[in-house]
Amino acid sequence: MNRPSFDFSAIVGLAAQLAQDPTAAALLAQHHPKQLEQVLRVAEFPLVRFVPFGQGEPPQHQVAFCAGRARERWAVCGNRAGKTILGLMEDVADCLGINLVTKGPTRRFDPPIEIWVVSETEETSIEIAQRTVAEEILGGDLTSYGWELVRDETHYTPKGGFRNNNLTFTNGSRIDFKYSSAGRGSFQGTKKHKIHLDEAQPKDVYSECLARTIDYGGQMIGTMTPIYDKNHGLPWIFQELYVQRERKKIEFYNWSLFDNPHLSAAAKETLVHSWDEDEMEARAYGMFTPMGVSLAFDRKAMRSWRHGCTAGREGDLQIDNHNRLVWQPARQRAAAV
Repeated sequence: MNRPSFDFSAIVGLAAQLAQDPTAAALLAQHHPKQLEQVLRVAEFPLVRFVPFGQGEPPQHQVAFCAGRARERWAVCGNRAGKTILGLMEDVADCLGINLVTKGPTRRFDPPIEIWVVSETEETSIEIAQRTVAEEILGGDLTSYGWELVRDETHYTPKGGFRNNNLTFTNGSRIDFKYSSAGRGSFQGTKKHKIHLDEAQPKDVYSECLARTIDYGGQMIGTMTPIYDKNHGLPWIFQELYVQRERKKIEFYNWSLFDNPHLSAAAKETLVHSWDEDEMEARAYGMFTPMGVSLAFDRKAMRSWRHGCTAGREGDLQIDNHNRLVWQPARQRAAAV
């Protein structure tokens, strides 16, 4: 089947040029107003505007994840690190046959393809995965350009999500939103090009999903924050996948809350202060580490002592230019002001 001709790279470049050259934009508006309107409309498509962070040599963070070539890739990151939207952006880009970084054609898949996005429950699927795709990727307004790329029968409401939990594109590609609470049986007997597990799903569901990708030589991706469970310990993914990643040829990518350039320093500090001491490694940095383990001193007391050493007259907890959490003495803070 012929590859669909989705290629937004030229429009991205033109939109950038017009933004830097008002004179050219005015001339284009005068002589080709309809064409300019369409260019700007496509340029406002959230998928086109999305720029994964971590550009450079070698690529890091989101860019490195997108460039991964393994059959199975995991983004294990802190809260608010942009992992879920990255995975969903890539899913939609794969359906359209474009490279999420360059916005040009990709060779990862040859659409039309079929993808599963797996959440824990139908409620979390609607509230997180489906809402993100509808509002933050296709565009919150149904008249936005992104909605022109989906079939007319596709119907979405914030309360109910996509009708029948699926989204079909005009090129025939399709995303089905699944949930592990439906049980392993609901994942049997079909073939998929790609499956995206959002957060750690039960091991039996994972195994069933992996089997669904075999016929097409497909891919599996996962996006998660490794939250420790008092009853079950670290997520099973740590021992079964991460520890054995080299033998199983699985790629793991990690970046933190502090690596996200789209989150303000104030927001980062607010999140940091809201977590207990033993939550920091997992929630901020996405590290596999126990939580809820008894320490020599009460965590609230430890936080109070730390804050007492760094707040008020003596100093404060700040985010520096390298997105690191640092203590700034009051004298230095006053001098900076």
